[in-house]
Amino acid sequence: MGEVLYCIENQYGSVIAKDMNMDNAIIFVRALFDTYFGEDDIAYTITRQKEDKEIEK
Repeated sequence: MGEVLYCIENQYGSVIAKDMNMDNAIIFVRALFDTYFGEDDIAYTITRQKEDKEIEK
């Protein structure tokens, strides 16, 4: 079975990383917050990607 993947975006809707599993996404966001600590305008969202993997014939 396929794993659920997540997409990380900033508050402006720019995709920072995609196709990550939850563990990697959490580590990635923590690293971003460490790197940009103190900057008020940085916000990130982790969204679950749609599982639209239909079989092509």
